[in-house]
Amino acid sequence: MQTYFNEKGKEYESHAHSINPIHTSYFNPIGLEHHNKIKKKFESHSPSVFNKIIGINLYSYYVINEIEEFIKKVLIPQKKLMAPNEDCLVTFGTPSIAVNYESFLTQSRSGLDSFFSFIYNKYGKPSRSLSKKYPNYIDRFCAYCEKKKDNPLFLKLLEQTNEILEEIKPTLVKLRNKIMHENSTLGLIGNQFAVFTFANGKALFIDCDVDGIPLLESMNRLSMLIPFYLTKSLGIIVDYEGNFDLSDFSLKWQNNFVNHNDYVSQDGQKLQVIKFTEVGFTLNEVTVDMEGIMKKTVTL
Repeated sequence: MQTYFNEKGKEYESHAHSINPIHTSYFNPIGLEHHNKIKKKFESHSPSVFNKIIGINLYSYYVINEIEEFIKKVLIPQKKLMAPNEDCLVTFGTPSIAVNYESFLTQSRSGLDSFFSFIYNKYGKPSRSLSKKYPNYIDRFCAYCEKKKDNPLFLKLLEQTNEILEEIKPTLVKLRNKIMHENSTLGLIGNQFAVFTFANGKALFIDCDVDGIPLLESMNRLSMLIPFYLTKSLGIIVDYEGNFDLSDFSLKWQNNFVNHNDYVSQDGQKLQVIKFTEVGFTLNEVTVDMEGIMKKTVTL
């Protein structure tokens, strides 16, 4: 508490409150514990990459929270009111979800950039020839570690990076570059989120498609993979002895949305997907393995 006494009549009080930040709501407490322990080992010279990890979780929170709010406050009440005993299709998609996903990809990419820059500043920058040969920032870092792998530190970092390399390229290289330099998330949406609700109380949730990438599935995976990779790599730098694995960074959220592209089948049945346009929407049909995809239904 502070009190202002310099001028009569202008006394005031201010109180400091310790709060639990909203962006930790879906963060796995085990991963968060290791994250904080490793951060303390850096003392006052903590690299900015720790803040990037929180940023990644923050934007995943924004997306998840909006999805959950729609299901609880719009989808379920409308289903009970308008079509309690009927099958129906509800589709949705808001600019804020697309923008937050875009920001999520940017934070994820920025987290990797921050870590690579931290390593370069600490151990020496890549040569010009290496930078020219490997314009892709991830490939460049792998080549950098490869040249220094006689040092056990860089051998461990190389192994860590190679484990995630191919998995993150479609989103954090190809899609992210297309969004940043050519288009936008909104402009690349192939179909919106869709929810098929049935009279038996079940529902099938269809993920939003962004240039062939399922939005929630990719975000759910990256929000676990990138913080794990960054935390593990920073732990290597400070010889952290704690043990943790990828599952310790999984979000405390069950993603029930299905990527319909996983069920495309020439001999299947028609599934309707919707894309919003500037003047309305278009209704498209995709042939899928209906028996297989219906196994993904959940109870509302």
